[in-house]
Amino acid sequence: SIEKIFSTYGEDYFREKEAAVLRNTDRFQNAIIACGGGTPCYFDNMQWMNKNGITVFLNETEEQIYHHIKNDNKIRPLISLQSQTDLQAFIKNKLLERKPFYNQCQVILNAHHLNRNGFKEIESLI
Repeated sequence: SIEKIFSTYGEDYFREKEAAVLRNTDRFQNAIIACGGGTPCYFDNMQWMNKNGITVFLNETEEQIYHHIKNDNKIRPLISLQSQTDLQAFIKNKLLERKPFYNQCQVILNAHHLNRNGFKEIESLI
């Protein structure tokens, strides 16, 4: 599990393996690869993804992200030790750190405008 990899080998090891797995996705045709939020930020992954596919960033507010992940501390190692109060500050800091990578995506959609039919909008862009 991701949690076990983080606790046993650390984040650096995980990010190396993550980059290797990402690069193995180039053999897929007409596939959607949903990566984790940190993936674009390491080992030139964002550049690789832009070169090998169409990248889409579903831009969410800090509040939306908080509501999506607040109960995921058991499966998300980076937030496993965060209190609910600290989690909001953590999200804000991570977004500031990661946005320069996310903003390199070829398609940026404001997720708060998407509804159940939102994925049809994404399909039309791709």
